[in-house]
Amino acid sequence: MTTTSQNDTASGTMIDREAGDKKKGDRFQKLRACIRLLTEIGLDANNRVYCAIELLEDSVLISEYGENAASIEENKNYGSSLSFNSAAVRNTMVAFIDLDFRFLGDSAIRFSFYASANAGDERFDRALFQRAGLASQGKTSILKKLCVNEPLSNDELALCRESILDEYSKQYADIAGHGRLSSITAWTPAQFGQFLSRIEWIVTTDGNPELEDTAAECVKKCPFYNYRHEGMESLIVGAICSEFEKRSEHRVPMARLVSTSDIENVFLRALGLQTQGKPLDPAHKNWEDIEVSDMRSLQEKIEAVTSSYSDKGMRRLKRRVGLAKDEATFWQREYVSLRRRVYDICEDILDAKVASRTSPLTPSEIDEILDLLTAQSMEELMRLNRTYHYRIQDESTLRGAILSLFDECYLAFD
Repeated sequence: MTTTSQNDTASGTMIDREAGDKKKGDRFQKLRACIRLLTEIGLDANNRVYCAIELLEDSVLISEYGENAASIEENKNYGSSLSFNSAAVRNTMVAFIDLDFRFLGDSAIRFSFYASANAGDERFDRALFQRAGLASQGKTSILKKLCVNEPLSNDELALCRESILDEYSKQYADIAGHGRLSSITAWTPAQFGQFLSRIEWIVTTDGNPELEDTAAECVKKCPFYNYRHEGMESLIVGAICSEFEKRSEHRVPMARLVSTSDIENVFLRALGLQTQGKPLDPAHKNWEDIEVSDMRSLQEKIEAVTSSYSDKGMRRLKRRVGLAKDEATFWQREYVSLRRRVYDICEDILDAKVASRTSPLTPSEIDEILDLLTAQSMEELMRLNRTYHYRIQDESTLRGAILSLFDECYLAFD
């Protein structure tokens, strides 16, 4: 996130890391900010909390009350092995040191390094060992130890100190005053260790899918969540991430902060999508009671009753089944409840129409059956909507749900 612009301080010129690269405002970064903010709110709903991306490193979290007033995090969606000697870690350490001096070494400020990667071993060059006054000892496991809060030895602290001094001097080589190089050069290995202890090191293989799930769980634990939000977790996560993205573009730095009140408003706006007072349909709880044994796909079930269904028509039905899978993920429990209700209607109609039939069906008859199933299910959805809250209202989504029942072993034409 380092930029070429500079910031004048009382002690000299320092790299300005505040105006981050807007291209880094990806889903990974926003999901981590969402998780951090929701987690902090969950600890105390009365504590006003603020969080922003692209303000101080990837995200900054500020609590009005508590021992740690501010926490700054750097994210790395790396995908490969990281060690303490990796450029990503060294650059982050320099950024954290600058921020620590910028806020006058306030002990309340803490830091977090969160990376999607594997923690690997370091292989420092011989010259670094020599500068640390050590004999070359091959590889070390400094980052692995930091991630599990295992104390570093004096030798390891000396290596860390020399590694970061080397990185700091390189970054400030062409900048007047060389930042805080003289100050950190005076740090002993023990003082450097004290600074390291203020950094939370998290290196995990979790990527965006896992962060999406974690964020959804944080939504459920948020004090603003109630039963009416069930099934809307992904929508709320998306709305919070959008809020971070929108505010990150603001020219006024403080306007980039998303607050506890903003999160409460997101939860309230989500309820605006619902019809007030109607609960979610509990039919999803009964879904697992349906017994299935027909493992054929939709295409195989159609081919079993007709040999002349057009390839074009089949492709159209398959595309709709593919879209239905995405809709199932989006609507979650509501979609399961809908399919459970629709299953009974479709089974009754199929029993009456085709269960005892011995002659093949024509392609037009298959389409007519699908149309009838959709029409009758739509009528049932309208009735259900008088009692339960359904956001699904369109016939296309309903048809997709029916086709998915054929494709997933539940319904058949024979």
